[in-house]
Amino acid sequence: MLGIDNSKLITLFNVNAERNIPSLYAGFQLLLSSFILSAVAVVKRQTKGSYVKHWYGLSIVFLYLTLDEWFAIHETLNPALNDLAKILPSARLDIFNLVFVIVFVVVYLKFLLNLSPRIKSLFILSGSLYVMGAIALEIIGVHYFPHIYNQPRLVSQILSTVEELLEMLGLNLFIYAILSHLASLPIRTLSIEVVDESLSIKKGLEISHYQ
Repeated sequence: MLGIDNSKLITLFNVNAERNIPSLYAGFQLLLSSFILSAVAVVKRQTKGSYVKHWYGLSIVFLYLTLDEWFAIHETLNPALNDLAKILPSARLDIFNLVFVIVFVVVYLKFLLNLSPRIKSLFILSGSLYVMGAIALEIIGVHYFPHIYNQPRLVSQILSTVEELLEMLGLNLFIYAILSHLASLPIRTLSIEVVDESLSIKKGLEISHYQ
């Protein structure tokens, strides 16, 4: 009624759709996270800091998530997993995602514990929000309320909106956390003297960079 279902404007801002404004925004969030993480990794490497590979690893993971958000890579996996699920019921995309999160936490646990208390808390909170939106709500909905997505359009749209909202909030908080961590790294000032022989004047040039 009223042409809402066919409205291009609604589709353009539908958080449950692909290749639209919310998807583009989420992709930029992920890409920015990847860029900041790589910056932290570079600084850590230059100053012989700890867990350099872990920072690079995080950057690569977020770069993949960016590509998946923009090009819907996961959609190419769904048909194969659906066929596999007929043979092995546990072969679902949400289950694979959950297993990935568990393995990721195990690998990065020591890295997480090494962070400062404030950054550690921000990482845990942002990660919890993102996982809750990306995986947990879907698993709960599918396993405990199997017909939730077959409910009236308003119900399914509300659920999808909550999922996407949690993901975006988690990413915003994560970006704040890694920017705060980058800003907390010590700064070293390198002084370079440039001599102008024709005027016999020394000019000081200061270049600052992060450690």
